[in-house]
Formats: sequence, structure tokens, C-alpha cells
Amino acid sequence: MRRHLWVFAALVLLAFALRLRDVDRYDLWYDEAGQALAALKPTLAETLQVVRRHHGASPLSYLLTAVAIRLGGTSELALRFEPLFWSVLSVALTIRAARALAPRGAAWAGLLAALSPFAIRYAQEVRFYALGLMWASAVFCVAALVATGALHRRWTTWLLLVGLTTALLYSHAYSVFIALPALIVAILSVPARERLRVALWQTSAYALAGLLFAPWFFGGMKVAAHPFGTHTLTPEAVRSVWAGLEVVPLVPSPPTHVADGLFAVATLGLSVLALIYAAARVRHAPWLAGGVLGIGLAVAAVCAATLAVGYFFHPRQFLFLQPVRFVLLSAALASASQAVPSALRGLLAIGLLGLSVMYTNADLHRLERARLRPVAQAVAAHASAPGTPAFIVPFWVYVAPEYYLHMMGVEVAWQRLPGDQLAAEQLSAAPKGALFLIPTGRADLLPLLNAAGFYEVALPPSPTPPDFRVLVKDGA
Repeated sequence: MRRHLWVFAALVLLAFALRLRDVDRYDLWYDEAGQALAALKPTLAETLQVVRRHHGASPLSYLLTAVAIRLGGTSELALRFEPLFWSVLSVALTIRAARALAPRGAAWAGLLAALSPFAIRYAQEVRFYALGLMWASAVFCVAALVATGALHRRWTTWLLLVGLTTALLYSHAYSVFIALPALIVAILSVPARERLRVALWQTSAYALAGLLFAPWFFGGMKVAAHPFGTHTLTPEAVRSVWAGLEVVPLVPSPPTHVADGLFAVATLGLSVLALIYAAARVRHAPWLAGGVLGIGLAVAAVCAATLAVGYFFHPRQFLFLQPVRFVLLSAALASASQAVPSALRGLLAIGLLGLSVMYTNADLHRLERARLRPVAQAVAAHASAPGTPAFIVPFWVYVAPEYYLHMMGVEVAWQRLPGDQLAAEQLSAAPKGALFLIPTGRADLLPLLNAAGFYEVALPPSPTPPDFRVLVKDGA
């Protein structure tokens, strides 16, 4: 027992260290800044009003960010420590679920959860993904504990499952699809005579949680067509699914950056091993095949929901499947490594850790991160008066510099160009001192802006190149 506790503590500390590393290296990017700005509203009611305008957003993470800001401040470290905490807790819950279902694989499950680059990435982001993963891990863990008898099917346990599932829905609605593999694994983990009772017990808890979520879903959640959405399952969308399961790189990497590819190859190999193991053990441990089936059904449900609401596919939509995936992988790993010397098992663990660190160092999973603090500093330096007109292309990214301007107490009046199209007439009509921000990759816009009297200004020094250029009209 003492050995298990030491292993558990070591894995949790490893997860914490990997997630804390470079947590404040990058500025807040667009969605993070939007959540932080919502959390900065004077009242929680005003925060909820902002959440209602965000596509498909549930409110719990925003409210927790508001609490985190009031307790710890507005630095990147303070803001990101909250999702980091939830991510580390999800590792602990995954270990506990594995100890219930596949005791010999609990350490492997904890290792895989601790070093997952995908989990690390979203542990360092002020969004609801880490919180959704934590609640998904808790829902799956309770299902596993009840199915294996570690928790009894009492009304208090049922209420616990209702509460966890409700919190999950109010954190990230897509993550509730963990209910599918959790239900199937639980049903197939008990004797046949118990399966109907387990199914009714669990689905009734899910149903009540759905009713408790209904007021937000029908009254608060914005489910209109997303401006960047899709209604077709394109090859890129299919690739997003595989990337979300970590069996292909998150983004295609050039030949000079193969670290994420190597990690994906390792995950793919482990996944194939788990499929073979589940097929071989289908009679003696049917829950393994049930877990595979549940993952497949959850993926299909996410794809169907995405197409139905016209959202866009992204690998993070499948983050919530990590606890059941890692428990399945750990069961196969434990069985395959049973006859392997402990030294070789240690080398495998070190190798997986090295691949995870290489992937993280490659920064390929951080492509969405912006570098906008120096951009905001340049805007602040050239804002001639409160309410200075400012334009940005594309307009929807204005919230990131706006967050840093808010922290500096600088007010600009963001103005939107129709269709984000630059028109010479509108640019010429802009008053002297107006500001314009364009992506660094849009140098083709500079001649048009220069002709209208806008000139680029120097940005403060920054360790990484900023994502935008700043121009001021009739000034330098």
C-alpha cells in the first residue's frame, strides 16, 4: 500500500511539474483573453451575460476564472494556475479509475495522463478544457468504482454522480459524452444479472443532470451557426479526430521537427496493442472491448453534434476521452510488460517522457498562442487620447490586445471594417492618430495603409516575434 502511495505521489508531482513548466511563457491568446475579460466584469451576472454571447460556452469555468482573478490577480501564472490544478486532479482521478478496473496498470495510466502533451497544452490555457477533462475523469472514475464494488450503489453515490455530471455539463457540454464509455464499461464490468440495474442507476443520474443543465442550454447557451463552422466531414475534420486521440500529430510537422510525430507513433502503437488486447480478452474482460466501443460511440456523437450545430472540428473536442483511453492502454501495457524486466519497463517510461518533452519543446502544439503584450504596449504608447479609434484585421482577435490594454488602464475604441475588408475611402476618413493592427503575415496590406497615411511603429523588444504590426495614422 505504501509503495502505491509513493508511485501515486510521484506521478502527480510529475504531472504538476510538466504543466507548470513554461506556464507563463506565452501571452494570453484570443479565447483566453475573452474569458479573462468576461471574468473581470464587476458582477457575476455581467460575466454570465458575456458567456451567453460566446458560441457553445458553458459558464462554470468563467465563474471559476472570476474567482481566481479575485484571489490571485491577473498575471498569466495566476490565471493559468486554476486550469493547471484541474488538469493535475484529472491525473489523480485517472489513476484511481485504473486501480479499480486494471490494478496492475494504474501506474501506466497515471504516467500516460501525466505526460500527455495534449493535456499539458490545455492545462496551460485559461479555458474550460482542463475543467471539462477533470469532471469527465471524475464521472468515469465514479462509474468504475461503482462497477467494481469500491463504491456502493447508494442514493448518496447516485447524487454524487448527478452532481459531477451536472458540473461537467456546466463546464464543457461536449465532455458529457464520456457518459457513453463510462456506462458501457460499467455495464460490462458487472455480472450479467446486475447489468440492467447498473444501466438504470447510471442513466437515471445522467438524465437528471441533463434536466439540471436544461435552463442554461435553452436560455443561455448560444448554439447559432458558428462563423468558422462546417456542415461536412472533411478529410481535415477526420484528421482532427485522430489528432484528438493523439495517434497523429496535432499539426503536420516539417521534416526538421519530428518530435510530435514520434510521440504520435508511440501512442498509435500503444493504441493498436490495446485493441489487440481487448479483442483477446473479450470473454474474460468484456469491459475492455466495451471501452473501445464507448470511445467509438463518443467520437461519433461529437462528430454528429458538431455537424448539427455547424461548429468546426478541433482535436480538443476529444480531450475528455483521455481517462478511458489511458485506462485501456494501461491494461494492455501492464499485461504486455508483465514478463519484461523492470529495467526495460523503466526505459519505456523514460522514453515516453522524453518524447513528451520533445513534443512540448517543439512548440507545435502552441500555434494558436498569440504574442500580443508588446502589441498592446505599442498601442498604449501611441493612443493619443482615451477612446482613440483602432482597427484590427481580423476584428474578432481584438480581445487579446484589449485585455492587456485594460490591465494598463488604456482605452481605445475598436471599430469594425465591413466584412474585415480594407477600403481606401474608410481608411482615408480615419482621423489623425487612429491605430491599425494587421497580422505580421499580411505585408500586402501595408501599401494600402501607407497610402492612407498609416505608418508602422516600432514594438517593444520581445523574446518571440509578435503576431501583429501596429500602424498609426500621420505619425511615426
